[in-house]
Order: sequence, then C-alpha cells, then structure tokens
Amino acid sequence: YWHGMRELLRKLIRAGFALDCVTEDEKETLAALIEKGFVIREENGLRPNFVIFTAAQYDLLFRNIIHPLEVQLQGALQALAQDMEQLCLSYLPRHAGHLIPVSLSQAMTNLDFEAEFLAFQDGYLYHPRDRRDGEFLTLAYLLRE
Repeated sequence: YWHGMRELLRKLIRAGFALDCVTEDEKETLAALIEKGFVIREENGLRPNFVIFTAAQYDLLFRNIIHPLEVQLQGALQALAQDMEQLCLSYLPRHAGHLIPVSLSQAMTNLDFEAEFLAFQDGYLYHPRDRRDGEFLTLAYLLRE
C-alpha cells in the first residue's frame, strides 16, 4: 500500500504533477494521496503539499545556509555543552559520574524543545493552524537527476 503511494508520488514529481500521467489503475492510489494530504487537487491539476529539491538545489541550500549556520553556532553550542556538563557534575554524586552524558543529552534535548516552543510563541517560526496544517512542513523529497 505505502510502496504504491511512494511510487506514484515519485512518478508525479517527475511528471511535474501532471494529472495525465496517472493511469486508470493508479487513480485509487492518487485518491489516497489526496485524502492523506500528500497531494492537493486544484482546478488546473495537482500540486504537492511538501517541498521538492533537486540534488543541486539541496547542495546549494546546504552550502549557503545550513553549513554556515552550523559553523557559526558550533562554538556557542560547545560552550553551552561544557557549562551544562559542569552543572550536571555539580548535581550528580561522584560515583554516578558515568551518567553525565545521559543527563547532558536530556538537558540539551529539553533545551531544544524549549527554544522551539519559545520561537513559535514569539512568532519567529510559522505556527500551523492545526495538526493537519503542520503535518507536511518537514516532508521534503530530494530528486536525483
């Protein structure tokens, strides 16, 4: 079932979401894709409800945005991790020191969640209207030429 949906999505992506690429046998699968929100039916055809990148576009995005942010934040994240490690050291008894990586990991995960929550609350991140609106915000397909 899911394999058929995935294959039809790939076919639609390669065909530019042209409705005429869908065979009679695939119409039920297309209906499922529309019902589940992967594809949106419009007057003049279909459109994806997710982002599609070519490999070149993704490489450009990584090179110009993701990697520079990673480099810029790396020092601050390392300093924060060291500070939090010292905090964990001060709260855990010496014989439980082997648990520091676990405590540190949990603290960083909680910090990530809190930062994201505050960013949504302060309007820095798009806040979906409802669960269905937010389902596809993180879905992306990468096309290999």
